Amino acid sequence: MKTIKLLLLFLAVSAVTLYSCSDSDPIDNNATTQKSIALRTALNEIKKANNPTGRDAADSALCFNFVYPITLSLSNGTSVTVTDFAGLLALLEGESSNLYVEGIAFPFQVTSEGAVQTIENEEQFITLLINCGFSTWNDDLETSYCFDIVFPVSVTTPNGTFEITTVEQFNAYLDAPANGQVQINFPVQVLYGGAVVTVNNIYEFYDMINNCDSCICTQEFMPVCVQTPVGVITYGNMCYAICAGYSQSDLVDCNPGDPCSISNLVVTVGECTNTGYQLTVDFDYVNTQATQFQVHNASNQLVGTFNLADLPVHIDSWFHTGQNSDFMTVSILNGASPCDLSQQWTTPDCGVDCASTCPTDFSPVCVQTALGLQQFSNACLAECAGFTQADFIDCGVTQNNFGNTLGSCFNISYPVLIQHQGQVITANSDGDVLQYWFPAQASIPAFVYPVTITTGGMTLVISNLAGFEAVVNDCN
Repeated sequence: MKTIKLLLLFLAVSAVTLYSCSDSDPIDNNATTQKSIALRTALNEIKKANNPTGRDAADSALCFNFVYPITLSLSNGTSVTVTDFAGLLALLEGESSNLYVEGIAFPFQVTSEGAVQTIENEEQFITLLINCGFSTWNDDLETSYCFDIVFPVSVTTPNGTFEITTVEQFNAYLDAPANGQVQINFPVQVLYGGAVVTVNNIYEFYDMINNCDSCICTQEFMPVCVQTPVGVITYGNMCYAICAGYSQSDLVDCNPGDPCSISNLVVTVGECTNTGYQLTVDFDYVNTQATQFQVHNASNQLVGTFNLADLPVHIDSWFHTGQNSDFMTVSILNGASPCDLSQQWTTPDCGVDCASTCPTDFSPVCVQTALGLQQFSNACLAECAGFTQADFIDCGVTQNNFGNTLGSCFNISYPVLIQHQGQVITANSDGDVLQYWFPAQASIPAFVYPVTITTGGMTLVISNLAGFEAVVNDCN
């Protein structure tokens, strides 16, 4: 097996190749950095002031300068050392949403008003930005530009990961001093120009902010509302709605009166299937402009999205948990005023669960369903779900993949966190992790990094997807 040292050397050489043409260029390779939201904010100000992307330059200069060299890390896990301001501008000019600067090595020094100041940590970096009069990351999140965040969004704090469902909750969270700079779990969706746009990382978020520079509104709060594909969205005032591409004729009542509500939720059990049983769902609802609802199971996993007009809705096969009872939650995403209701029922006696007789080996097979590509851990489980060998299609699994190298080439130090359908799941074993690995969709499970692994007698801390992919590819 190739050594990790050779792997890291390759990544280091790749970083220099991207940004350096000769030994005299002002960028070198180095390491030991940490992700920094404050850095991304500062770099955005530098880009606006020096126009490295072709947009209009800002009127004011920065109130501080870095003391070079500084060591920065890129979004692919590599690091570079920048030796002067020209090198920094060259680095920023080459950025994209796929490869951008996201970290810096602390401590570093800056000069401000003729004095040298040492920045020891992220908190001191944020204080520097505030003293310069720059908007912080939290300020930018709280400001209405030409787009609005679509809720819910997930945030990670020292106390865990939480889902925020309304703009009021989000602003209250931003204003809480103890929360520091908000750690948003990307991707998030924003409403921009009348369409829902996915923002995959902080670079794309700031790029969208910069695109809004020509649309400047006052901060007075005179809310107006518009109907969008994701429900009713509230803008701080009419100016922001116009910036987002709406007109007076698009406005709807922000306070329609009674809140959205669901009642008389009835779950009717039908016949048994290979993996569970049939269900029919019906309910009454009032005060919503939404056209669809969602069904989540007892594990809060999304079962499906259905049209309200199609009620009652038939679900072909509800998975049998083996318990005597089960329950679901139906939800209507009614803009800033969602509503939901849960219902419990007695599960039918469907005899022996087919899946319980299957082996536990991981030999994935895939089938195409109406909801997309579905993966089963082995053929037996797929057949229990009612599929045959003729239904099996290529999962897109390569010979060297995460599934067949986990536990052989490398081992994960548990527990680890995995993002799945808007939730953060705690995995305590290889089996737990493999439940949330879908090779047709991604090469690696959606871990919350860092993740610690052992391989070749070494312990490594993997900080991002690219790092994990490199380890798997190195397992020859």
